[in-house]
Amino acid sequence: MTPIELSDREKAVAILTGTTLFVAGMWAGLMLVPDAALDVPKTTEMRDGTLQYHVRYLPVPSYLPVLSVAIPAIGVWFAYQVLRADRDDRADGDLESVATDGGDDR
Repeated sequence: MTPIELSDREKAVAILTGTTLFVAGMWAGLMLVPDAALDVPKTTEMRDGTLQYHVRYLPVPSYLPVLSVAIPAIGVWFAYQVLRADRDDRADGDLESVATDGGDDR
């Protein structure tokens, strides 16, 4: 079995996709927890002859908004570092040959 060799651009896209999916998964996991399990105050109202319950607020851990910003920011920084390292490794003469051979610098 041959090992998979990813280009630097593919590595950067994988980093950004992973961080985005991680944050989306954290929020989706919070939203999937039933209201009864969170034990938050509820309001009741009569609508169309039935009693309906609504939570007053959705409890969010204090670290979740911070991580929602920090994790993608770290992912962007790592992706930038991967792409910058690729640019720094090439000499000026190599740029023309890479562009003419389809972009594969290996």
